Amino acid sequence: MISITFFTALAMYLVAALYNSLAFIRHQESMFRASLFFSITGICFHTINITITGFERGIFPLTDHQEAMLFLAWALALVFIFIGFRYRYRVIALGVFLLPLVLILMLSSLLFQETPVQDILRSRLFYFHTTFLFLAYAAFVAGTVFAALYLLQERELKSKNLRLFYRGLPSLGMLDHLFSNSMLIGLVLMTFGLASGIYWAHREWAGAWISDPKVVSAIVTWMIYLALTLTRALTGWRGKRMALITLAGFLSLLLTFWIATLLGSRHIF
Repeated sequence: MISITFFTALAMYLVAALYNSLAFIRHQESMFRASLFFSITGICFHTINITITGFERGIFPLTDHQEAMLFLAWALALVFIFIGFRYRYRVIALGVFLLPLVLILMLSSLLFQETPVQDILRSRLFYFHTTFLFLAYAAFVAGTVFAALYLLQERELKSKNLRLFYRGLPSLGMLDHLFSNSMLIGLVLMTFGLASGIYWAHREWAGAWISDPKVVSAIVTWMIYLALTLTRALTGWRGKRMALITLAGFLSLLLTFWIATLLGSRHIF
């Protein structure tokens, strides 16, 4: 539901994004703290908006494209706040990408209309399935940003052409740590999301869920991230190779989140 809480959250995220950008350019930690403050304020209003929508519709508010956009924006904001508090100013570059994406998702939600709720979505398993998956998506997006920043910084170091952007990036070692941990957390969350979804689909759809494009692409994506995590653990691969595989996993994630729905999936989004 689009309401005053929605626009207040949108305004807070916008201010947070501006402060984060200024902090990145001017290298001022106080501005980054201000960005975190406005992000927290924004997610509070965002949470209120989601909660009110859920009570008014009588269901967990993640049943159509509009609600999916809003919930993914909420999850990304949560990831930014969590990582920001954990690593402070060292991860300022993350906000340069995540906060504008939060704004884009919220504005994109305005393009969609609320749709009637299908009875199948009133299962409690739906809450677990969607929440775990969307949190996993947010973790994977953060990991992809860190992987891309790793590749960017490595290229600049090799070229010995250090630009303004380089000064705001964490070290290569920290970026490697950040994107690998993000992938691991995302994999765990996605495992719970898929497990609950498969159990739910088996009860409601019998055997038809196995060939659903959304399910197939989600399992493929899960296998890619599982392979990435196991490869790192067993071979000790680090750095550029793992960053490139992480980007490949993100392409599969995009296929899972959006394109598979266009291929005749039973999923709404």
